[in-house]
Amino acid sequence: MARGRQPRDLILNLGLESLNRDLPAEAASLLAAYVGLLAKWNRRVNLVSSTEDRILRPLLGEAVWAAGRYPTGSCSHLDIGSGAGFPALPFAILRPDVTFVLLEARARRAAFLETTAYELGLRNVRVVAGRLDRYLRTLATPGPWGCVSWKGIKLDRKELSQLLSISSRDARLWVFHGADLPLDAQTVKESLMLNWREPCPCHSGWFLSEYVPRLVSRETT
Repeated sequence: MARGRQPRDLILNLGLESLNRDLPAEAASLLAAYVGLLAKWNRRVNLVSSTEDRILRPLLGEAVWAAGRYPTGSCSHLDIGSGAGFPALPFAILRPDVTFVLLEARARRAAFLETTAYELGLRNVRVVAGRLDRYLRTLATPGPWGCVSWKGIKLDRKELSQLLSISSRDARLWVFHGADLPLDAQTVKESLMLNWREPCPCHSGWFLSEYVPRLVSRETT
C-alpha cells in the first residue's frame, strides 16, 4: 500500500468523523493512502487544483457523507467521468461489497485510477478508459448497475437517453451538481423522477440528487 497521511490525522483534520461516525479503521487507512497517491500523481497530472486540506475536505467529505445514503442492495455501480476518483474511489473503499466500474475518457486520469485501485488493493474496481457512448455500445445486455453516478460533467439528451436505454429499470441515478443541474431538461421531464435532493455537507453550493426512471419511481426507503 502506498504511504499517505496518517489515517487518524486525515480523519480529524478533514472532519470526516462527523460525517460518518462508523468509519472503519481499514477504510481510514485506505483513504489516507489514496490521498498520498493523489498528491504524488498531482505533481505531474492535473487531477485537482491542490491537495491542501481546504480542497480535499469538500471532495472527500461529500463522498464519505454520500456513502451513508447508498442505495440498499446495490450490487454494481457505474461512475461516469471519474477523473481524480471523487466520489467513486471513496465509495469503493467504504463499500467493498459493491462492484464499481469507473469510466474515464482521459488516458492519464484513467491510468491514475487504475494504478490507485491496484495499489490500494481494491478488487471491486474496474477502470474503463473511454467515452460513455462508446462504452455503452459495447454492452450486449443492459448494465446491472444499481447506481449510476456522475459529477462535474453534463450529459446531453443523446447520452442520457442512451444511458437509460441500457441501464436496468430500477437503477438509481446519482447526480452531484451545483446550482445548475447537469441534465437535459426535456429528458428529465420525459424519463426521470426526482426521488430526493440534499445539500452536500462541507461542500457549499453542491447537491446530491437521486433520480429514478419515471416508470419505476418510488418513495425513498
